[in-house]
Amino acid sequence: MEVSRRPQRVAALVRAELAKLLIEVDFDGDLSQLVITEVQMSKDLRDALVFYSCGETPVKAIEAALEEATPQLRKRIGHNLKLRYVPKLTFKLDNHGDSVARVMQLLDELKEPVE
Repeated sequence: MEVSRRPQRVAALVRAELAKLLIEVDFDGDLSQLVITEVQMSKDLRDALVFYSCGETPVKAIEAALEEATPQLRKRIGHNLKLRYVPKLTFKLDNHGDSVARVMQLLDELKEPVE
């Protein structure tokens, strides 16, 4: 039995559309630093788990801005992508970048000569 790749394709479309909307639409200034790192769609395409990175902006400010902007984002995604069901957007902070930065820091420390 072949596994459907549709959720992956729709996730890529939703990710691209969210990134475009965050640039084009005048949302709260806190969202201007937001980077969508990944989107995972449920098999029925009704739920989207959106991972994001926020740089130096406080997470609480981002969470509040996202909560306020989510209805408008869903509406625009539904309109622009013409999906049968507009997915429910659930945002989650992507801590993966912090882990990568820490590993890189440790590797740099190992490169330094020991005196």
